[in-house]
Amino acid sequence: MGASILNIETYTVIYLITNFFNIAIIHKFMHIFFDYRRSHWCLCIGSYLLHFIITSMLYLFFDIPLLTLCANYCIMLLIALNYEARIQKQLLSAVYVLIFMAIPELIVVGVTGYFNFSVFTEGNYSNSLGAITVRLITYMEALLFSNFKAVKNNQHINKTVWTASVLFPISTLVLEIMFFESGHVTQFTLTLSVALIFLLNILVFYLYDSLALSYIKIAETAVLEKEKELYYNQCHIMQNSTKDLQAFRHDLNNQFAVISELLDAEKYDSVKTHVQGLLKKTGDKMIYSTTGHTPIDSIINYKLQNAVNNHIKVQTEVVVPMDLEIDISDIITIIGNLLDNSLYALKQLPEHKRTLTLKIMYNRERLFIQVSNPYLTKVQYENGEIITAKDDKQNHGFGLKNIEKAVEKYNGFMEINHENMTFTVDILLYLSFKN
Repeated sequence: MGASILNIETYTVIYLITNFFNIAIIHKFMHIFFDYRRSHWCLCIGSYLLHFIITSMLYLFFDIPLLTLCANYCIMLLIALNYEARIQKQLLSAVYVLIFMAIPELIVVGVTGYFNFSVFTEGNYSNSLGAITVRLITYMEALLFSNFKAVKNNQHINKTVWTASVLFPISTLVLEIMFFESGHVTQFTLTLSVALIFLLNILVFYLYDSLALSYIKIAETAVLEKEKELYYNQCHIMQNSTKDLQAFRHDLNNQFAVISELLDAEKYDSVKTHVQGLLKKTGDKMIYSTTGHTPIDSIINYKLQNAVNNHIKVQTEVVVPMDLEIDISDIITIIGNLLDNSLYALKQLPEHKRTLTLKIMYNRERLFIQVSNPYLTKVQYENGEIITAKDDKQNHGFGLKNIEKAVEKYNGFMEINHENMTFTVDILLYLSFKN
């Protein structure tokens, strides 16, 4: 093997390079266990550099596994203290990081034939390729754990990222093995190649993390803007309703006087017509949802504000807590698209058939949503999926697909039924209260 021509001095250089790369691995693991840093960034960087310096010095002057393990834990705990958490979590996280880092090391050491060693005496391991393999496998392990944490936090990790988290470290390792096997290895070229593969691994995933963070910030900004828009719509609807009610109350005595005169004159048909006109005025600006959950109330009231003018009879039953742990953009997507589809279908019907039923109920961390309405045209399918009845199919027909994507985030399901010329969509989401 190519490594046989390398001496212990070369291994020492490789060890120091891989040990410096260890900083990136530990940093990745720490961000799996902790979300926020509480100490100044200078102290945080200093603690990581301290780990590199102390472990390198211990290797150069002692190289006793037990001593290195104890020092590793102490410095790992020091690094953990930079992050916001209880001391119990900090203590345990240091243990877990050591375990996660030790597993690949023990496997590689065993595979490379290093069995007879003692934790109390000086070690003599000198397989450069083994040292490189340990660090790349550990880095891959940290990347995968980081992806799992992101998924747990409801962040979407696509297949490309999962694949890259495995293939990129392995690919660079294979390239390094091929370089070893080429037989034309000098200490300088080996040192340079090892430094480059570690640098590439760090840069590639650092750039990805930066892009992902930028995307999250853009998405959060968009959600905040949408929330502002919802609050504005809700306030606008409530303000208009309040003005209409005030005007109606102000004019109430005059209306009663007119009705009294008509009754005295026994003009009952005129009374009926006049009362119907008053009822229409009070019904034009209805508030359909008053749960106190602003995003839900706002999207429902905003979408249905013209229902009366379109001669649509609306029946709503909305019972939800004020503080639901659901993304604003998701609830807007689900309810907004359901109501858009329903209202569009109802406008195709004769006025006397226009009836919309909306139910939203919360019970035991589950949110049930149902929208039901009669329809006129036959439901069309293509490749097993419902397609839009609108003429411009290229720019429409994404509503149900967007709803499905939002439902999947909450491990929910959507059921569509269109029997007896009534289109009903039932959705179940699994939620919990915000902490």
